[in-house]
Amino acid sequence: MRNFIKKTFSLLFILPIICYMLIYPKEAAFFAKQGLLVWFQVLIPTLLPFMILSTFLIKLNLHRVIIKILTPITTPLFHLNPDSIYCIVFGFLCGFPMGAKIVTELYDSAYISKQEAAYLLAFCNNIGPVYFTSIVLTQIPLSLHIPFLAGFYGIPLLYGIILRHTVYKNLVITNSSPKISLRNNKQTDKQLSFFDAIDESVVSALSAITHLGGYMILFNLYMCLSGILFSSKSIFYHICNCLIEISGGIQGTLQSILTFPQKVFVILPLLTFTGCSCFAQTIAFINHTDLSLLPYFLHKVIQSLLLICYLCTLQFLFHIF
Repeated sequence: MRNFIKKTFSLLFILPIICYMLIYPKEAAFFAKQGLLVWFQVLIPTLLPFMILSTFLIKLNLHRVIIKILTPITTPLFHLNPDSIYCIVFGFLCGFPMGAKIVTELYDSAYISKQEAAYLLAFCNNIGPVYFTSIVLTQIPLSLHIPFLAGFYGIPLLYGIILRHTVYKNLVITNSSPKISLRNNKQTDKQLSFFDAIDESVVSALSAITHLGGYMILFNLYMCLSGILFSSKSIFYHICNCLIEISGGIQGTLQSILTFPQKVFVILPLLTFTGCSCFAQTIAFINHTDLSLLPYFLHKVIQSLLLICYLCTLQFLFHIF
């Protein structure tokens, strides 16, 4: 029965887009091209260097050096080992999908436990500030950017702090040293040479960014289904597109005839949620582990709702958009 459900779901997922590509090949090619362009022009320049460097630091066990200076600030807030603090710092600075990538790399190397990995996934896998400031904020005519930056990144950070002192208050901290992984019997204290670490980091990063591009192109194709369900002038059309593939959906929403407040309330909460394409990419990173996607999904929903409340408060009190 389970196998039948799996096959049925797979057919329902793939058949509509195949039919659309056969009936409307030009339109399908347009959506695929849009996904490819956003990946090539935006995500590769902003994400690939961070992917290579962060993996390189972990391979040579140098990531702890970076976070030592932050220990006096982060220790009272999170009570975590240096590896987890590194994940928080680079997860916020580098942006999606680096949060999930770093969590799984640290978990695979047995630097952090399953419970620590689940906790970090709850708030560290966000859209990066480079993408947010250079692509989103520059195209939305806001008089002030600081309140939106504070809300977009402050809410996940505060959410993580609250989780640490509530749901995860009994979190057992892993000893911050490489050891043998009990899950795969992999020896993690083997020291790579400098050039071996570079080579493995480049290969790993290229694999990750290629996966990301493939998912973007695939899910960008599914945005064509929004036009079947809704009028392109409808706000639901743009909500649906952002839910399917956030980067392509944002580009369409910014160029739409929606009012300025409508664009803000569509783009920012759904950027926090990230959408189906990003969830599929996260699954690709954590699928080989025993981590669960459901808690991650629920945490994303909660943070999106909190951001909506924050935006409503800003508009009600200060009328800034």
